[in-house]
Amino acid sequence: LADRPAPQFSRLSVSNNILGDGGARALAKAEWPVLRDLLIMTCNIGADGMSAIAEAPFFARLRQVGFYGNRLPTTGPAAQVFAQGYWITGSDPTWLNDAPGDDE
Repeated sequence: LADRPAPQFSRLSVSNNILGDGGARALAKAEWPVLRDLLIMTCNIGADGMSAIAEAPFFARLRQVGFYGNRLPTTGPAAQVFAQGYWITGSDPTWLNDAPGDDE
């Protein structure tokens, strides 16, 4: 990802995939110029990978991050970021209501 042209996604869900710390670091290194919503739930990401995500340049621009089911850092700046809960929502989360596979 880091060596390719920047993907033009505004929403990215890689939930329920075994990314691990290596996959999280690859996501963190990639440029995501228009990314606003990131779902990385249950991806077997450890504290190091979650720290890489929190420290990525794009992270501050995100409106929403879903990340439950991963090991969160307990120290450092990333621990404070993720202490807010398993959802960090900055703007309007209504797009989740229209997620594929949502029958309600």
